[in-house]
Amino acid sequence: MSTTTSSPLLINDYQPPARSVWRTLRNSFAHRGFAIGAVLLLIILFGALFAPWLAPYDPYTQDVMLRMKPPVWMANGTWDYVLGTDKLGRDYLSRLLYGARISLFIGFSAALISGVIGTIMGLLAG
Repeated sequence: MSTTTSSPLLINDYQPPARSVWRTLRNSFAHRGFAIGAVLLLIILFGALFAPWLAPYDPYTQDVMLRMKPPVWMANGTWDYVLGTDKLGRDYLSRLLYGARISLFIGFSAALISGVIGTIMGLLAG
């Protein structure tokens, strides 16, 4: 009598099928929260990158004669200053676009620096 023995399939031998990057991205966009966050991040990145061309005015120029202009959707609001002006007469839209550049730079720099420090500490720890 002959018996055939085969090696049992071990859990460690299992490899899930490879998934493409596009399939993973498509599945991620199926979730509403991810899609909304990704679109908002892209809009902010676009506005920050193209701020010099999108901003209607210089964000640092002060004009006291234009102070406290209301936004366009309020009474007496004009399309000249879509988001209005502050108490020094600076355009809010221009300041928002240029401020996004600084905020994104600080956020990405903090993530990069913490990643580098964590990697170095992980390598030193073994």
